Amino acid sequence: LENKEFQKLTSILGLHVGEEPEDLEYGTIALMADADHDGNSIMGLLINMFSLWPRLFDEGRVKLCLSPVLKWEKGKQKRIYYTMGEYLSDREAGNIPAGASLTYLKGLGSLTVAEYSEMIKSPRMVTVKHDGAWRDSLTLVFGESADLRKTWLSE
Repeated sequence: LENKEFQKLTSILGLHVGEEPEDLEYGTIALMADADHDGNSIMGLLINMFSLWPRLFDEGRVKLCLSPVLKWEKGKQKRIYYTMGEYLSDREAGNIPAGASLTYLKGLGSLTVAEYSEMIKSPRMVTVKHDGAWRDSLTLVFGESADLRKTWLSE
């Protein structure tokens, strides 16, 4: 709570710890990070942070802006994938042309300016919902008991 970046971000958004969000001037909080393990960790931390205001989730305001994972190119043809499942489905269906070059997009910096612009203009958003056990889940993953976390991870 004493982190300067946290304080600046919550101030900009008009959020105050311990207070319900009121009269917010925005409809969505869009979280974006690289589509790798580090990015997923960042997303988890941000979701944890915004869980200080559960109503944001109840109202559907917190969304993940998906980042691309892979792309193939062949000549002027190109397809970008936001999940490995999409790519694998296309591959199994034979929808990837023979000889297409496949590129793993290590992060947002791997995109061309045009690809990044398109992603920003037409974002793929997923609304983050809290399930009934969200408080217990966050306590398990981010709480002080390393033993509980170790047991959960080993299972």
